[in-house]
Amino acid sequence: MENQEVKSWLLSNLNTDKIITVKWDCGGDEAFIYPYIDGIEVEAGHEIHEEFEHFLIEKLSIPDAGEFTLQGKGSIFLENSKIVIEHSAEGKFMVDYDEENKQEIWQEISEKLTKSILFDI
Repeated sequence: MENQEVKSWLLSNLNTDKIITVKWDCGGDEAFIYPYIDGIEVEAGHEIHEEFEHFLIEKLSIPDAGEFTLQGKGSIFLENSKIVIEHSAEGKFMVDYDEENKQEIWQEISEKLTKSILFDI
């Protein structure tokens, strides 16, 4: 499926007043995306799940490699002829390693509520 199919899938749900939310949980070299329609998780085996996952990781620059942890969430809705997501995230990433003390040095991440355009319609 291409991004056009993700756009169509989102529109078909939003045009029928369904509520679309998403959560993500990332760490190490993985990023897991969990979309929900009216509070029910879209299962990983659903035909759109993998494409939506790849699309969202790329569109929101959600990290999927490196030393970090990140948990985020968002709501997807229609606004002014656009499909938008309002999202936030929190976590931490490793910025250095102290050889002398043999300790990782971590920095906190706190992404405040942000609105991003996913598609123009």
